[in-house]
Amino acid sequence: MSERDASAYGGLLGFANTAFIAICVGASHDYHLLIGFFTFVFGLIPALITGFILGALGMAIGTWHPWLRRLVLAIPAVAVLLALAACFGMVSVFLLPIIPTVVAALLLERRTRTAPVVPIASTNSRSPFRFPIPY
Repeated sequence: MSERDASAYGGLLGFANTAFIAICVGASHDYHLLIGFFTFVFGLIPALITGFILGALGMAIGTWHPWLRRLVLAIPAVAVLLALAACFGMVSVFLLPIIPTVVAALLLERRTRTAPVVPIASTNSRSPFRFPIPY
């Protein structure tokens, strides 16, 4: 996967995450669909920008340990979500949408992970465990 593909995948996850959170917030019992609409409108651009940046970052740190990559990709995504919620004074509403945000970051981490290099296996003809091949 190229860095451009990783950025596009991050933007797609940001869009999907924003749409999912907006639908869930709009369908909750305490709020109506207008809140969901405003969540989508005001959250879309920051989510896309964050997704693009995290996609490129995920590709750049593709060889790091997976747990460290998960932290590096999930913490900024959650921070952007909580910063937007704090701007509108709705942090208590946006504590539950941390779950799909972390799931999106985990999907991005898995997709941008590079495959480990496996060395070519070699044999040693002087091995003491060599058995004769019966014909």
